[in-house]
Amino acid sequence: MMISTVSSIGSTRRRSWIRERPPRGPLDDHADRLRAVPGVDAAAARDSYRRHRLGEVDAAEELYRLLSVLEMPLTGRLLDE
Repeated sequence: MMISTVSSIGSTRRRSWIRERPPRGPLDDHADRLRAVPGVDAAAARDSYRRHRLGEVDAAEELYRLLSVLEMPLTGRLLDE
């Protein structure tokens, strides 16, 4: 998505284009593991994170548990990483 911003400096007008990217989240840092862990729906996890960030739901405890499992060295060993 492109966002146009116009700023006025004195009598000079300047237009700049800013490319807006979605911020990376903790689930993105563990995307491979998220897809590989059996029984976890990666799309649903990302949707829960997005909705949590927007304040639509309070999924802090569930996301904390999921991220804890994804970050464990044991998870990597079990997935043969």
